[in-house]
Amino acid sequence: MTRSLSPEFYSVLIEGNLNNFTVMELRDAIIREYKHETDMNLRDYHKRAYRVVLRLLTAGLLEKSKDISEFARYKKTPLFVASVFQQRVTVDRGPKQPKQPK
Repeated sequence: MTRSLSPEFYSVLIEGNLNNFTVMELRDAIIREYKHETDMNLRDYHKRAYRVVLRLLTAGLLEKSKDISEFARYKKTPLFVASVFQQRVTVDRGPKQPKQPK
């Protein structure tokens, strides 16, 4: 099964091979790679990273571990390693047009 990731997460998780990370470490890696390309703030990056981690966790691609003194860490599972990922193509749809009354 082919899975897709947005370009920034593909770059960090697949090409950069980030593993055994916290959500904050993932967020920081994304910021290092893509901060100059977007106007998102730190909170938006964190929320986006958390949503992607939850999606991968639910799909069984990540495994959660937590020490008493640490934040939760996420490791790639064998299913993640065996999966084929492709970079999701983003399409600029331009500004949203208001709905016209019928």
